[in-house]
Amino acid sequence: MDSENLIESANSSKPMSIRQTWVRWLALSLACLIMIGSYMCYDFPQTLQSQLQKANNYSDTQVNLLYSVYSFPNIILPLIGGYLIDFIGIRKGVFAFTFVLIIGQALCMISQIDSIKSYALLVVGRVVFGLGGENLSVTQSTIVSQWFSGKELSFALGLNISVSRLGSVIGQFMFPALYSSSNQIFVPLLVGTIFCAFSWGCGIGLNIMDKHADKQEGKKEVKLSEDDKIKLSDIKKLGFDYWLICISCVLNYVCFFPFMQVLQNYLINQFGMNEDNAPNFMSIPYFMSAALTPLIGLLVDRIGKRGYLLICASLIMVVAHFTMLVVPQSDTASDTSYTSYYFIIPFILFGIFYSLYAAVLWPCIPLVCEPKIVGTAFGITNCIQNGGLAIAPLVTAAIISGTSSKDNGYFYDQIFFICAGILCVIINICIFFVDKRKGGRLNKGFRELNAERVEEDDEDLKRLERNSRKKSITAKRSFAF
Repeated sequence: MDSENLIESANSSKPMSIRQTWVRWLALSLACLIMIGSYMCYDFPQTLQSQLQKANNYSDTQVNLLYSVYSFPNIILPLIGGYLIDFIGIRKGVFAFTFVLIIGQALCMISQIDSIKSYALLVVGRVVFGLGGENLSVTQSTIVSQWFSGKELSFALGLNISVSRLGSVIGQFMFPALYSSSNQIFVPLLVGTIFCAFSWGCGIGLNIMDKHADKQEGKKEVKLSEDDKIKLSDIKKLGFDYWLICISCVLNYVCFFPFMQVLQNYLINQFGMNEDNAPNFMSIPYFMSAALTPLIGLLVDRIGKRGYLLICASLIMVVAHFTMLVVPQSDTASDTSYTSYYFIIPFILFGIFYSLYAAVLWPCIPLVCEPKIVGTAFGITNCIQNGGLAIAPLVTAAIISGTSSKDNGYFYDQIFFICAGILCVIINICIFFVDKRKGGRLNKGFRELNAERVEEDDEDLKRLERNSRKKSITAKRSFAF
């Protein structure tokens, strides 16, 4: 009796982990801020498009190439990223990848110093920046999952996405203003480097807290589970519905991100905006996404209907591009007196599309794959997505340059996006019917999916009982003989 009391008193005297206290919200704040520098600097070629072209005489293709070289390494990197992170550890990964971001952005900044002015160095900086950005996202999510669970985890990951996208909004407001006040591309890129250093500092703070929490709980440093790593042998287990979702992902994002990447000049040439105010309007879809994506995600978890919503999202995107094509705009870039704000209507539609599609698409992947191959499925999707985002900017730049006689090239650019968007709708309709034939899991809500899992567990238990019974009978018969 005395020994039991001693054990109970020892357990009660064990300090509570900081992961179970208010400190976890401080950890979440630091985790959210880790990606601010990455998202803010990723879009500087879009935010400073006309400024880069004026200061350096860059072509549309050269500016868009800055996005392509970011994506090219990440066609392959997700295949080995899990093993790399597991080798160096999650906390060292946060430290290393945020530091890589600083190096990449610093190279971009140095390339714009008047005495240097090197496009080749700018391209190298974007490649290095891309090597850090994608892996940092994985390490950040893994650490957050150690501090939160259940519904709190869904909220925490959703907040991470929202705050990260606010980084894009901050950059679109801040970078043009910094250029206007200094008339130097170097200055906004320097501020971007400082923000990356700030993210690095937040990563160090989170690492210190995470290490302290592991020490309290007697844990070793968390590593990626085997299910989070990509295994090429699992590709053969991925079904037709998964590959349709991959095609939907790359086509829908190709219709959005490359369009956003040429948007500043579009607004200046066709709607009479200027270098200072155009990026402010360009932030509308990102700002809407930061606010709406977590809320839509919670709603979709409750009601399901993912198959319907995928179709709806692509239709909204097609309507947005069509509206962008038909709203009144200038016939010539030399008409500086023309000003129009009709583009705000399609921008709002793009914000709804981006929020809805992101909230619906990614949760579909675990629903169409076996649990053991979800990591492989996500990794391959990222590879294919980056492949599309590497090629599409070069295609759109070629269309704009080659068809400049019609609406400065933007007419046929929109025709390209509309055609790709119609293909997206067709693919998503195929996803709906393929899923319906397999039981309609994509359209089931959280409760229905949980009930389905319980039934599957009960069936597995009954199957085990039947097998054990058969083995028992066989054993008795063998014994009798």
